Amino acid sequence: MNAAIATVFDRPRLIRGVCAEIAERAGTAAWLPRAAFLVFGLLHWFLAVILYVVLAKLLGQGREAARAAPVYRPDTGDVRERFGALDARLAKLEAATLREEAGLRRAFQELDQELDQEFERNPPAR
Repeated sequence: MNAAIATVFDRPRLIRGVCAEIAERAGTAAWLPRAAFLVFGLLHWFLAVILYVVLAKLLGQGREAARAAPVYRPDTGDVRERFGALDARLAKLEAATLREEAGLRRAFQELDQELDQEFERNPPAR
């Protein structure tokens, strides 16, 4: 059933969302232009239909122009340069971390050897 509803909304619409578009541009709730248009439509239904068709055409052109506007895409050289700098920073961080880890491993091995030697010199009493 959800697929059937989705296909209904995917089709080209007779009602173009003019009131929602006006509300979005005005920064108000969508019910305000809808209510105003409803009242206007009850008083002057023929003018309301003509106005709605004209607004749908005008607002539709604005939407198409917005879709056709170029999208910013960063220069690939800039992205590669930034990733290169990031890679170098991560390599330095990794090297420092490995040095610290190697130092800790060496310290633990020395401590283990000292404990083994101490254990050999002074075995525990049973």
